[in-house]
Amino acid sequence: MTGLKSFRLSVAKLVVNLVAGVAILSNTASAQFGEAAGIAEAMQPEYFNRDVMLIVQELELDETQRVILDALYEDYQDDFDAGLDHMKEQFMGMKDNLSHGDQKRVMRLVFAPWEDWIVKRKRLGADFLENVKVVLNGYQLEQWPAFQRQLFREKTLYKGRFSGEMLNLFNIVRDIHLDQPMEMLVQPVMQDYDLALDEALRRREEIFNTTQMGLLRSLQENDPQMSLKAVENQITARVDVRNVNDTYIELITAALPGGPGSEFRELALETAYPRVYRELPFMRLFEAAREIEGLDESILVQIDAIETAFLAELELINADLVEQLRRYDPESELHRAKMTAARMAGDSAPGYDPPTRPNFVHREALCRTYAQQLQDILTEEEFASLPGAQRWIRREPSERPVTETPDGGEIRNRGSKGVGSAPDRDKLMGKRSPGQ
Repeated sequence: MTGLKSFRLSVAKLVVNLVAGVAILSNTASAQFGEAAGIAEAMQPEYFNRDVMLIVQELELDETQRVILDALYEDYQDDFDAGLDHMKEQFMGMKDNLSHGDQKRVMRLVFAPWEDWIVKRKRLGADFLENVKVVLNGYQLEQWPAFQRQLFREKTLYKGRFSGEMLNLFNIVRDIHLDQPMEMLVQPVMQDYDLALDEALRRREEIFNTTQMGLLRSLQENDPQMSLKAVENQITARVDVRNVNDTYIELITAALPGGPGSEFRELALETAYPRVYRELPFMRLFEAAREIEGLDESILVQIDAIETAFLAELELINADLVEQLRRYDPESELHRAKMTAARMAGDSAPGYDPPTRPNFVHREALCRTYAQQLQDILTEEEFASLPGAQRWIRREPSERPVTETPDGGEIRNRGSKGVGSAPDRDKLMGKRSPGQ
C-alpha cells in the first residue's frame, strides 16, 4: 500500500512539474531523459519577437509588410498560449483520476495531453512561417530558402552539447572582417557549408522530435532501455552536426590563404574547443617578460626561443586533446544515459574516467617546465615581477603547487612536493644580478 501511495505522490509531483514547465521527473523518470524529451523546451513558443525582427531585417520588409507580420505574430502567440493553457487544464483536471488504475494506465493518462501538445506546437510554428511567406514579394521569396536556413540555424544550434556542435562558422568568418576579395574567395565553400550544416541540423531536429515520443513512452512503460536507445540516436545526430563543423573548419581554412586562413582557424578552434584552445595563464608571461626594462638582446632572443619551443609542444598536446574530446563527449553523454537507465531499473553502473585527464595534466607539467626555463634566464626579481609568476616559482618540497584540473580549473595539491629548490643562478649562462 505504501508503494502505491508513493507512486501516486510521484505522479502528482510530475503533473505539477509539467504544468510549471520544469523538467523534473522524480522517481518515475530522470532529469536527463526529461530534458532529452524536450519537456522544458515545449513549454516555450518556437518563435519570439527577436525572430520577427530578424525576418524584418534580413528580408527588408516594408512598413506595410511589417504591420501584417506583427499581426501574424500576435495571432501565433495567442494560439500558442491558448494551446498551452488547454494542456495545463487537462493536467489539473486529471488529479482526481490519479488514485485509480495501475501505474502504466496512470502514466498513459498523464502523458497523453503532453504528446498531443508537442505535435500541436510544431504545427503552430510551421503555420506561422507559411503565413509569413504569403506577405513576401517576388524578390523576398527568392531569398526565402537561404533565410529559412539562417533562421533554422539561429533556432537550433544552441541545442548542442558537444564541443564544436554549437559552432557557427558564419559568425567566425564575420568576426575576422575579411575584405571583399577574400569574401568572394571563400563564398563557394560557405555556400556548401550552409547546405551541409542545414541538412545535419534538420536531421538532428527530426531525431529529437521522433525520440521525444519514444522517451515519453519509455517513461510511461518505465522502460529504461527504450529511453537509452532514444538517447543513443540523439548522440549520433549530435556527432553528425559536430563533424560538419570540424570538416568545414579545415575546408574554409584551405580556401583562405596566409594570414586570414590562420586567423580563421585559430578563432574557429578556440570557439569550438574552448577547454583546449583557451589562452593559458602561463602564456602571458612571455609577453610580460619581453616588456621588462633593460633586458639584453640575448635575453630577448632566448625568451622568443623558449616561447617558440613551448608553442610547438603545446600544439601537439592540444591536437591530441581535441581528438580525445571528440571521442569523450559522446562517450560521456552515453555513460550518463546508462547511469540514468540503471537507476531507473534499480541497478548500478560503473564509473567513467575521462580520457582527457592525462593530457590536461601533461599540459600543466609542460607549462611548469617552460616556466622554469624562463625563470632560469631572468633574475629572481625580474621573474617574480611578472603577472601570475608566483604560481610558477620553484617551491620548497613542503609547499603546495597549483595544478590544472581536467576541466580547465585549478586546485592546490595537498601534500604535493614542489618542483625543487632554485639552482645556483650564478652558474646559469647569461645570468645577471639585479640592476645589472
